[in-house]
Amino acid sequence: MAASIVQGVVDRYLRKWVKNATTEHAGLWEGELVFKNVELRLDVMQQELGLPMVFTRGFIQELRVYLPLANILRENIRITLSNVEVVARTPNTSSKDEASEEEAEQASEPNGESEAATEGGNSSISSSSKKGEEAEKSKGWVASTLTKIMQNVRVDLRNVVFKYCTDKYVSSLSWKSLSYYPCSPSWEPRFTEPVGPTRARYKVLLVEHATWCLDPVDKDGVVASYVSPFFNRESLELRIISRGKPDGDAAGPAPLQLPASQIDARFEAFELSVSDRQVAMLAALIEEIQGMVKLVQDQQGAKKRRRKR
Repeated sequence: MAASIVQGVVDRYLRKWVKNATTEHAGLWEGELVFKNVELRLDVMQQELGLPMVFTRGFIQELRVYLPLANILRENIRITLSNVEVVARTPNTSSKDEASEEEAEQASEPNGESEAATEGGNSSISSSSKKGEEAEKSKGWVASTLTKIMQNVRVDLRNVVFKYCTDKYVSSLSWKSLSYYPCSPSWEPRFTEPVGPTRARYKVLLVEHATWCLDPVDKDGVVASYVSPFFNRESLELRIISRGKPDGDAAGPAPLQLPASQIDARFEAFELSVSDRQVAMLAALIEEIQGMVKLVQDQQGAKKRRRKR
């Protein structure tokens, strides 16, 4: 049962984010999926990420999804993306208008899921209280099992390039490998569960051979000359601890008063280099990022105000 539920969840995410990718052809016990030359759904990226930029390209040369359906409660789901390119640009007036029209259309469309949920609610009211209790227990088990499985997903991104294009410069961030995986308290990769009275989870974000370039462009948007990167082939490891109960067990003698999240950065050496030509471009990029953050915060605030109404 858990395997079929997880396969359905993964299938739903694949359909949502990637074109022409489903788990329909996965063997029940050998659940490794391989997709070649797939495209990301740019409209979904635009809507879900909510960033004030326009995505113009999202390409994955190879996407592998390993579903250990025979051992789903003890082995990590592994998602591997190889040779990925994502390109975004600053929004112009026309793109903002198009985005507004799409949002209006989506808001005007009937919500089928809500109707289905309402129908389900009406039918549950008519059912007996005993069946309702059993259904609630089943839902609780499914939710806790899914949480346990999804918290142990391992993600590997290999040979990734992200470009952000403006009228004045192109910012390019690339890396050879980025891995995000759960660990034991001794930082060994494995399938884990919350640890101790704080219900702590341990995860690692490992980036290898990362490079960040910022190059000027001419009036046609072409890079006329390349500048030395800010950093080149650098590696970084982030050790992340997230605690479900930072204060520990309520029945304990005293609260632990630990932070809900803790991040430790580890690296041997990290060299940064900024040239005179890059100072103005870096200042413009920082200003744009600040504007993006403010716009996202304003949008979130507007959503909260609409919910209160």
